[in-house]
Amino acid sequence: MVSKLESAKIAKRQLMALLELIEILLVGKSTVKKLLFSDFRNFEDGLQKFCAEEGKLTTIVTRSTKDYSFSHLVIQPTREFLAGLEG
Repeated sequence: MVSKLESAKIAKRQLMALLELIEILLVGKSTVKKLLFSDFRNFEDGLQKFCAEEGKLTTIVTRSTKDYSFSHLVIQPTREFLAGLEG
């Protein structure tokens, strides 16, 4: 039980640190409408793309880089992003 509590504390600290580096956006009705009227094939990735655009963000960090090939956003692979944090 102690190890679970300690792991939870570590995870919470790491998430708090991450929140200092990233933006979390809300998904609204207009975001979903843009997606539904688009040719974007992957629903989840489409929500991320249109949320980022509405939030005037420039970069998305994702494992699914191929799904954003036609986007004007900078698409950064997750491993690259994490490596940049470490170094």
